[in-house]
Amino acid sequence: MKSIIKIDPQKPLKEEIDFVSKEIKRGKIVLFPTDTVYGLCANGQNQEAIQTIYQIKKREQSQPLILFLSEQGQLRKYVDSLFPWGRKLVNKLWPGAVTFLFKAKQDLQLTSATKDGKIGIRIPTTPFLLRLINALDVPLLTTSANFSGEPAPVQPFAFSPPAHGAGDNL
Repeated sequence: MKSIIKIDPQKPLKEEIDFVSKEIKRGKIVLFPTDTVYGLCANGQNQEAIQTIYQIKKREQSQPLILFLSEQGQLRKYVDSLFPWGRKLVNKLWPGAVTFLFKAKQDLQLTSATKDGKIGIRIPTTPFLLRLINALDVPLLTTSANFSGEPAPVQPFAFSPPAHGAGDNL
């Protein structure tokens, strides 16, 4: 069953964060606003949830998802190293609407977020997302809320996933 709750992304309530966090941990897919467009997110450790995102978007499995973090200190868990010039760039542009591509740690288990040994990572500015990431003890994998190859939505209900199958977990 789908649940629609309206959350102020700039001033989310603790109860809202707790609810969404529990739903993600249960394997549900969440539609949310990012710094740029609306996105879909899932528990990065739940293969069924990740597969649901690919089904909803009609996306090829070879196209990785993006990992959202809440602060730069979390990079060490996912990234081998960062050159000094890369650190300067990250410091300047994060948090923000920029996804950086890094060399992923070799033993990283997030296969849906890696391709050719690289991982895309973003630290958003939206208070809702930052608080949600902090409330989760699982990686948050994301992608834009559109069918693969179509424009990404900038309005919350511009994306309408199928009413059956994969869309039931949204």
